Amino acid sequence: MELEYWTATGVLIVHSAIAFADALCIKLSGVKSVGENHEDVVGLVERIVADGEGKSKAINQLRRIIEEKTKVSYLGELYSPSQTKGMWKRLERFRNWAKEILTR
Repeated sequence: MELEYWTATGVLIVHSAIAFADALCIKLSGVKSVGENHEDVVGLVERIVADGEGKSKAINQLRRIIEEKTKVSYLGELYSPSQTKGMWKRLERFRNWAKEILTR
């Protein structure tokens, strides 16, 4: 993966994680998180998705991505390649777990 706009990429990673979380919630319960606090989506996914293999690790990946949202979106900090690549790895882990559930 070749990236040059590290901060912008971080923002897109956060939004991708939120979109996967919304997809899970909508598929499994017909609702999605609509609050101003994006951390609410973590709790919603945790409540809606049945316990199973990889759930706690996937929720942790989502939580860590969401925790980056304020920093990457609003504080004006420039993200480094290593920060963004770490976020990308967490997104891949969460996405793979989510896709398993979404394709059932």
